[in-house]
Amino acid sequence: MRVTRRDELDDSLGLVATNPVVNIHVGAYLSMMGSRPSLRQRIWSLQEGGRLVALIQHCRGVSWAVPEGRRADETIYRAVGKFLSQALSSSEVLFGPTNEVGRVLDAARLRGVYPSEIRRQLMMAIPECFSPRLPDRGGGFQLRRAEAADLPWLQETHSAMCLEDLGVDRVSQCPRSYRRYFLGLIDAGCSLVGQLGSEPVFKAETPLQSSGARLIEGVYTYPEFRGRGLASRALIEIVRAAARDERRACLYVNCCNRGAIRLYRRLGFRQVCEWTTALVTGDERSVPASC
Repeated sequence: MRVTRRDELDDSLGLVATNPVVNIHVGAYLSMMGSRPSLRQRIWSLQEGGRLVALIQHCRGVSWAVPEGRRADETIYRAVGKFLSQALSSSEVLFGPTNEVGRVLDAARLRGVYPSEIRRQLMMAIPECFSPRLPDRGGGFQLRRAEAADLPWLQETHSAMCLEDLGVDRVSQCPRSYRRYFLGLIDAGCSLVGQLGSEPVFKAETPLQSSGARLIEGVYTYPEFRGRGLASRALIEIVRAAARDERRACLYVNCCNRGAIRLYRRLGFRQVCEWTTALVTGDERSVPASC
């Protein structure tokens, strides 16, 4: 097998369309290639005998898309592990179904790449043709697109979310990167703020979307405003907006966050697969931490 840059879409879109939720990362960047030519340097194809057998994206971390009939093919994950070892600078993030990430990590270890943090998650999605009903009363709650003036609040709130979910304040570690990240989301209309009256109390992001799916991330409600149904109402609005665009809303949630999992299930989300987000490095002394 050989890895080459993917300059043409042709059969690539058909490959990710077989499972748009699991392939959300690759599908989203393929969808943006037409408007952002630079992404052509970030999409790679894995070929066997001149035929496309998998896709790899290296833009926001590393992820891949594999045809349903070849998800058990070890040679594909060895090739992805080799790609990861060659793409690694100091650290990297990879996303994917847990069993596939495990195979990639096994292959990458042989080439000097080691996990420094492993997050055990569930990928969940709204079933096709399902649109939950929005409650009649909003109680003064309104969901809107974030504006540039919201940036300090978004960064502060994301810090609180990281501390609560991971025990680590990622924003303070990389303040400039998160500033650029949120400004980009605001410009794209993908950062959402829920306010009660004039007070912001909820946030979420929809950073990626493909032709068949839209990813929800960063869902957080201020602790003192929980239990009022605000997150439920906001998420229903996000799900319904995705459905109007003929996209399935999806998200991944930490396995240890039982409260969030119960909330998503009540809203109609169903488990698609076990999911893993792994941070990797070239330092063999790194010690994995998992939830």
